[in-house]
Amino acid sequence: MRSRFLITLVLLIPLCLVGARPDFKDGVSLYNQGAYWEALRVFAELSDESAELNPQRSASSYMRIRCYNKLGFGQRALMLAREYPKSFPESNYLDDIDFLLGEIYIDMGNPREAAWNFATAAISTSDKKVRKAAMEYAE
Repeated sequence: MRSRFLITLVLLIPLCLVGARPDFKDGVSLYNQGAYWEALRVFAELSDESAELNPQRSASSYMRIRCYNKLGFGQRALMLAREYPKSFPESNYLDDIDFLLGEIYIDMGNPREAAWNFATAAISTSDKKVRKAAMEYAE
């Protein structure tokens, strides 16, 4: 009886740990609902995982920066956004980071740097929506 309990316990603990892991989609849902603190918790945990555990690590890091900006922590968002290209040089979000840097600088009251980053995003992106929005902001 005791050995059965131990075997059950040994089998259930990993399942509980896996179930406790936050999900990227849950974080996006929280972000879209305006629950930025909760979303930040999810994305911070996911972005600190290894690439083997989280194939969406670059997306998680990008969303973490967005959360910091939405919460009014512009300096933290700026620091992470500047480090992003070094951490994820092959990321598909590099043009989005340029656009996000523009938004961060706008929120910080620095239109010159914002315009520069929006122009950079407009030039570097292949996404027509991002290009159009970046050009509008740069102007």
